[in-house]
Amino acid sequence: MSTRKIISYGLLHALGAAVYVVLVALLLANAEGFFGQGGGPLMIAVFLLLLVISVSVMGTVIFARPAMWYLDGKKQEAVRLVLWTVGFLLVAAAILFFALAAGSVRM
Repeated sequence: MSTRKIISYGLLHALGAAVYVVLVALLLANAEGFFGQGGGPLMIAVFLLLLVISVSVMGTVIFARPAMWYLDGKKQEAVRLVLWTVGFLLVAAAILFFALAAGSVRM
């Protein structure tokens, strides 16, 4: 498989993960408006379920294709895809960090 295709998949996976993370962050930032103040044990249960769902979604987005490739004998391509995906996620995190540090993004 070509390096260009692996990089494209890595970028797509990282973008999908970043979009999902932003959506969850927006939900959490506005949770009080959606669900009211307090919530007690039920709110904690909802939060923990969201955590489990998020881990499942991120595991699928980041590792499903590499796992299939690995099992199909494309071990080197699978490892490179994971590395490219994580690399793109690091770039996205760095951009957001520096935007927050510079004060150009307010949440």
